[in-house]
Amino acid sequence: MERGMQDAFRGCLVGGAAGDALGYTVEFMKLKEIQKKYGPEGIRELESQTGRAVISDDTQMTLFTGAGLLEGKRRGAELNSPQWQAALWELMKEWYDTQVFSRKVKKRYSWLWKVKALHARRAPGLTCLSALSGEDGPGTLEEPVNNSKGCGGVMRVAPVGLFYSPERYTRAEILKAGVLCAAQTHGHVLGFLPAAVLALIVNGAVYEPEKGLEKIIREAVDETADFAVELFPENVQVPKFKGLMEKAMVLSKTEENPEKALKELGEGWTGDEALAVAVYCALRFREDFHKAMTAAVNHDGDSDSTGAVAGNILGAYLGYEKISSSFSMENLEMREVVLKMADELYQGSRES
Repeated sequence: MERGMQDAFRGCLVGGAAGDALGYTVEFMKLKEIQKKYGPEGIRELESQTGRAVISDDTQMTLFTGAGLLEGKRRGAELNSPQWQAALWELMKEWYDTQVFSRKVKKRYSWLWKVKALHARRAPGLTCLSALSGEDGPGTLEEPVNNSKGCGGVMRVAPVGLFYSPERYTRAEILKAGVLCAAQTHGHVLGFLPAAVLALIVNGAVYEPEKGLEKIIREAVDETADFAVELFPENVQVPKFKGLMEKAMVLSKTEENPEKALKELGEGWTGDEALAVAVYCALRFREDFHKAMTAAVNHDGDSDSTGAVAGNILGAYLGYEKISSSFSMENLEMREVVLKMADELYQGSRES
């Protein structure tokens, strides 16, 4: 595929932000309401509010996840180690502080803290706020913080797939990193397994695009399901999750109307449904970012999260230049901030 590595990093994060902003405008609207306001095809372009198409907590948390990975590297923490998890958690707490202004700490770890626009509240998820509000530390697989399967785990994890090159890290390590990242705030298997799949999809799309998107997704689903069966052999949610992902892949090959297909996959409020909707849209319209984003947000459910995850996947696969040529992003809020984080992750991923 003709696109550079840095272009893929940029495409992933900006694509996610664009899908997020497109969907955030209609997040709490039913499809009939969306169509009544925007026409039968629904919302198709970024809608400016005070001159900017605003992003939601999805992009905010994605940026702070990226900052957490960079902080972990600065500390010399090994991937998935307690030190690595602590760095991620500290930056998640930093995002939390932008929303509730509760902690008084002397040190901030990322330049993101100084970005005034990131202190805006954009319908932050209650699960994330609750998990981050305590002093007990992050949730783990051994000690889940709750039993939430909300999509707040998967929607922020794309930087994990970007940052860890398969030349230096095994796919099992990258998969586990996705799990641990989401499990800090979401304790249900359907809250953290989708994050593992997304991390592997993004990793494959960035580093091995020649495989093709369908194979990349298939491998990510199969590897995560195998991991989960070994860890949770009697958990009935694991085959359910794999079945939903397989349904998304099958539906993407049909000519069925996206509106009807998405109803078979759910509304995206849970991690598994958000990923299934995103995978369907990314595969169905894998060469057309605009169509993929339009399909990903025009439904009854969690439009900003499904748009964000679909944007992460297809943006990583196609690259920034290609997606920005088919979808106008000039008025996307904090586009330069997102690009800066993408560039920092790219540079950090190349340093030994």
